[in-house]
Amino acid sequence: MSRQLLIPLLLVLAGCTGTTINSGPATSAPEKSGSGKSTAAEGATPKSSPKDSGPRGPEQLQALIADLRDPDDARRVRAAKELRQWGKAAEAAARPLAAVIATPGAEPREAALEALAAIFPDLAADLHALVADEDPATRIAAEKHLAGRAPEAGKPHPATPFVPIIDWRIAGLPTEARKPNVGYALAGEEYAALVPLLLKAGIDPEGFKAIVACAKVNPEGGKALWEPAQLTLCELAKDAALRKEALTALDSSLSSRTSVATLRAVGDLGADAKSLAPLLETLTADRDENVRKAAAEALKKVKG
Repeated sequence: MSRQLLIPLLLVLAGCTGTTINSGPATSAPEKSGSGKSTAAEGATPKSSPKDSGPRGPEQLQALIADLRDPDDARRVRAAKELRQWGKAAEAAARPLAAVIATPGAEPREAALEALAAIFPDLAADLHALVADEDPATRIAAEKHLAGRAPEAGKPHPATPFVPIIDWRIAGLPTEARKPNVGYALAGEEYAALVPLLLKAGIDPEGFKAIVACAKVNPEGGKALWEPAQLTLCELAKDAALRKEALTALDSSLSSRTSVATLRAVGDLGADAKSLAPLLETLTADRDENVRKAAAEALKKVKG
C-alpha cells in the first residue's frame, strides 16, 4: 500500500480508538500514573497486606481493659501481652490486671504479672514475690517492703492498684496455714505483713471478707491467725461505715475464740461496741479467769 493511502487510514483508526499513533520509530517513554498507584507491570500490592494497629489511645486502652474482664482465658492473655508492650502508658489497666492475677488461671495470671512488672518496673521484684513465690518468708519480706513504700505527694499508696492481689493473698491464708511447711504461726506472720499493706492501699469488700475468713479459722490451733484478724476487725469497727459488719463478725468469732487482747480492744471501742454487750456478759462467766476479767472490764466500758 502506498504511503499516501496509509496515512489517511491511520488517522481514521486513531479517531476510533482515541489513542495517538506514532508513525515514526517505536521509542515510547514510560507511562506516568496521575494517581500514584503502581501499574500491573510494576507489581500490585497484595490486598491482604497487614494494617497498622494505629496510635495507642484511650479507646484502645478501654477495649483492652474490657478484654481483661472477659471470661475467656485466651482473650485475657492477649490483652495482658499487648498491655505489657505499653509499659507505663498502661497504668490505668493496673487494677484490672491485678484482678486477673486474683482469678484462677495460670496462663492469664502469668501474662498479667508480666504486664504489671512492665508498668511498674521499680516494683517488679516485690510483685513477682507476692504473686509467684512459694516461700512465705520471701513473700512476707516483699509485703513489708511494699507497705514501707512512701506515696508521692498527693498520690495514693503505690500498692493501691494491687488491692485485688492483696485480697487474694489474705483470703488464701486459712488454706496456706494448713500446709505442712507453713502452719498457723507463719500464716499469722504473713497476715501481719499483708493487712497494713491493705489498709494503706484501701480496704474493699473482698478484703473485708478475707479478714473475716481469717477470723473464723480453727479455734483450737489457729490463734496465731484468728487473733490478729479479730484485732483488725476492732480497728475497722472504728470506721462508722464498717462498724456494723465488723462488730457482727467479731461477735461470731469471739463466741468460740476468746482472746484477752481482743476483749481489751473491744473495750477501747466504748459505746460504739454496745452490740457486743450480750456476748461480753456471757464471757464474764468463762472458765478462764483472765477472760472473765477482760470481759468484765470491756463490758463496763461498752455500757458506759
